[in-house]
Amino acid sequence: MSQKEIAAAEMKMYMVKTAVGDHEPLMVDLEDENGNAVQCEVVDGFAYKENEYAIVENHENGSVYLFKVVGEGDMGELVIPDDAEFDEVSEYYASLEE
Repeated sequence: MSQKEIAAAEMKMYMVKTAVGDHEPLMVDLEDENGNAVQCEVVDGFAYKENEYAIVENHENGSVYLFKVVGEGDMGELVIPDDAEFDEVSEYYASLEE
């Protein structure tokens, strides 16, 4: 996943909790480059160097995005990390998967 792929989404996005039966996935509405809302699921979250991060998947096209979570609770703001932070955090996350 490239930083350019992530940059297509609007930098400020807000988490919206959506309940589905007994399973409650955490959903986010992302805004694409055309201003259209695209609903995605937060599929994972983790802490790294005192920051929280979210892995978000667009089930329509299979894209996966990495965001830094700023703020508390369900209304945390998702922010695209800068290139250096993105590379470092992506490497860390990949090491968790091994």
